[in-house]
Amino acid sequence: MIDNSNLPRLSDDIVHEAKKFVPDAELYELGALLISIGCFLTASAIPDLWPRLRGTAELAHELLLNTQTKEKLNVKAE
Repeated sequence: MIDNSNLPRLSDDIVHEAKKFVPDAELYELGALLISIGCFLTASAIPDLWPRLRGTAELAHELLLNTQTKEKLNVKAE
């Protein structure tokens, strides 16, 4: 089990490692990648959660595929 007191350090370490693999990734892309991986890892471990995780995984994939991402980012920037 993960010690909750280690979560901030672990999160930072994971982000720094992920950035090594995709150094040109935008922050939202890195987040979407981690969300996608997390959804599938969690659903693999607890299959009954897939129906609840599916929407989140789909959103992550939409962000990764840049479907409407530029439009959404431009709306927030205005």
